[in-house]
Amino acid sequence: MAEQDANRARAALDAFAASHGLRIAARYVEHESGTRLARPELF
Repeated sequence: MAEQDANRARAALDAFAASHGLRIAARYVEHESGTRLARPELF
């Protein structure tokens, strides 16, 4: 779906980590619907 974009949450996650003194070591972005189990990246 067009309105589902994993990158939209990136700024919020960065702000959360910074406010708690945490560092994000790595990122994983998957552009598949969470309602589908047939996701190659999941397995």
